[in-house]
Amino acid sequence: MATRLELARPSLGGFWKWWTGELRGLFPRRPWRPPVRREAAIVLYEGNVARIGLRRDRKLTEVGTLPLREAARAEGPPSPLGQDPTTQAILRTVQRARLPVVMRLPAELGLVATDVLPASAERELGAIMAHKVDLLTPWSADQVYYDQRIDARRPDGSLEVSLVAVPRQRVAEARQRLAAVGLSVRGVDLVEDDPWAPPTVDLAHALEQPRQGGGLAKLLLGLVLVLALAAAAFAGYQYQTRHQIITERAELLRSLEERVADMPELRTSLDALRSETRFVAERQAALGSPLVALEELSRVLPDSVWLTDITLRGNEVTINGYADDASAVLALVEDSPHFARAQFRSPSTREQIELPSGETREVSRFSLAAAIGASREIGP
Repeated sequence: MATRLELARPSLGGFWKWWTGELRGLFPRRPWRPPVRREAAIVLYEGNVARIGLRRDRKLTEVGTLPLREAARAEGPPSPLGQDPTTQAILRTVQRARLPVVMRLPAELGLVATDVLPASAERELGAIMAHKVDLLTPWSADQVYYDQRIDARRPDGSLEVSLVAVPRQRVAEARQRLAAVGLSVRGVDLVEDDPWAPPTVDLAHALEQPRQGGGLAKLLLGLVLVLALAAAAFAGYQYQTRHQIITERAELLRSLEERVADMPELRTSLDALRSETRFVAERQAALGSPLVALEELSRVLPDSVWLTDITLRGNEVTINGYADDASAVLALVEDSPHFARAQFRSPSTREQIELPSGETREVSRFSLAAAIGASREIGP
């Protein structure tokens, strides 16, 4: 029968502080950035006017052209120019579409630079390109908003990468003029070949936009802490119970040996009791320690993996959760000396997780089981 971990008060000093530090590693710490939206209300910023089109379901519908205030007069609350009915109609159309507004700047306001990187650079592509902004553009990283994309993969595995950058001052001025007519920009990119093409980069991830979802992260951390405390208490209870059984049987064995040393007829019963005592000790060692299993999971699993459920069944542990790459989780568990025979309980599935901000993230849901190895040798 599977043993579910129940909440109990920890009995070891300093356990809370230690586990809090360990379990923070279960949550991803990579910098957050909004996804590039393929469906959007595209605003072609052209200085004194903005042309607007709605891109949805691989179709583009041109809505119209909005006049913009002069840059020096664009401060203040949004106000349609002169209550123009055409302007009002265009803004209502954009609002009813419920699409994020992507501001597309003219090509001459920014720069698209290309570079070739090895395949191993893909995982840390953002950090690498951040250090190459001043090499590929005439600006430093703190002077521009930038983003990168992988354009192609060469036969040798190397990556063809494009870096798109626009000076921050240009972006701020354009956003201010669009905000003056009631358009709140959620994404920023640059005109390249087709001015109405779907967005492929988003310069707005570097804007000072607060990240939502901190409450969810705290909730998940709290749930994992509760699970860890319950596991520790359960492991302590199991250890104490088994230790007490072994101690009592050993004491009884010593008492019987003293009392029946000269009674051969009781030797058979004495040997049977000794065998039972050793069986209990060997069984305890074979099952392994649940606490060791939890410690090892927190050590080997990377930041991109978080768990939703842990089940202990004898000497087998089953973990469920989410990861960017479920196959990598299987390899990490299998390589650990504390686990053996790791395998998926069911095929991993790709799912979209909705964040509190309304955005989604694609991850793999997995269910994996492994045998817990013995943590110590049984003495004679």
